[in-house]
Amino acid sequence: MAHSGPALRILTAARPLSAALMLALIATACQVRREPAPVGVGLLKVGPPVRLTDRPALSPVAWAPDGEALAFTDGGGVWIAPLDRTRGRERKVTAARHATLVDWSVETGLLAYIDRGAVVVVRPDGAGRRRIPLPAARAGESAFATHLAWAPRGDRLAVAVREPAPAATGAARTRSSVWLLSADGGFRRRIFDAPAGHSIGALGWYPDSLFLFIGIGPNGSVTRLLRWRIAYLDRRTLPLNIPQIFTPTLSPNGHWIAFVAQEPRGDQEHVWVAPADGRGGLRRMSDAGGGISALAWAPASDKVAFARVLDEAHGEVWIADVDGGGRRRVAEFVAEFPDPHLPLVVRWSPDGRALAYGSNSGTYTGHVWIVPLARQ
Repeated sequence: MAHSGPALRILTAARPLSAALMLALIATACQVRREPAPVGVGLLKVGPPVRLTDRPALSPVAWAPDGEALAFTDGGGVWIAPLDRTRGRERKVTAARHATLVDWSVETGLLAYIDRGAVVVVRPDGAGRRRIPLPAARAGESAFATHLAWAPRGDRLAVAVREPAPAATGAARTRSSVWLLSADGGFRRRIFDAPAGHSIGALGWYPDSLFLFIGIGPNGSVTRLLRWRIAYLDRRTLPLNIPQIFTPTLSPNGHWIAFVAQEPRGDQEHVWVAPADGRGGLRRMSDAGGGISALAWAPASDKVAFARVLDEAHGEVWIADVDGGGRRRVAEFVAEFPDPHLPLVVRWSPDGRALAYGSNSGTYTGHVWIVPLARQ
């Protein structure tokens, strides 16, 4: 009680808050983002795979923000299919001649896709379709989008673009850059240029939506990883203990990077995880090497899913605990049409309750399969 007097005088001297402002502060303080809790591989119950639809997909799927549906393209349009078929069948959102990549915005609910190098934004009901202009091309040549990713917060869209190099540069015919676009096309800004001879091999966002995760390198590989602020000069190269990696993927919490690379003293490729800040060693996630074709993080950043191609007709989907607690094969894949270059992609749902996989890589088509996951 001896200290109650001064504290009371300070509060009394302060300007009183209005009732409306007080309620706004309370509401802001009580906002909670629902995120899946970490669950070890050993505690997961894995259900049998179920085919999503009878329609083969071309693009990798994009999960709806609530995890209840998926968007994909089939070479003729953009489609949405609900997981629960009692809620209806798949429906066509809009026509698209050859869309190879689609992403679903958590914040705005909009879909963005790449159709023959052009970036298009549309609402899930098909309304408001808009083509977002890409940078001006040289001598009538078109710029070509290769990657896109919605910011976790806001309406910004990061797009990797391959564009004709200025004639004055002479040697390199094309250059790669990253642009920041708004959903309505009213905002457009170049924020990164790759060095000559390098292309964008990875593009993603840190969870604060202030930094981009960019991977660059020659010939489809990645030799440099960057943490790049979309405004101001706060940019740095991330530690990379292996000279050449593939498919680097930032964890949702921004703390880890998963990638594919050969063993330091061997010739087999494996899945590895490393701290994004470089403060720690590599962790190997796969127990057998070779044929790793895709990676996906669990929403809680505690597990990695990866796809492994065994031969021209068979593949597997695995999940592994980042802390080394365990790994588990959750699905087997058999291709309808064998191919020596068969791809296999995997996407983890935002609620952590399912994995989607298939040969729908943007180059190959195939049915989408869903593996349900639940805590035992």
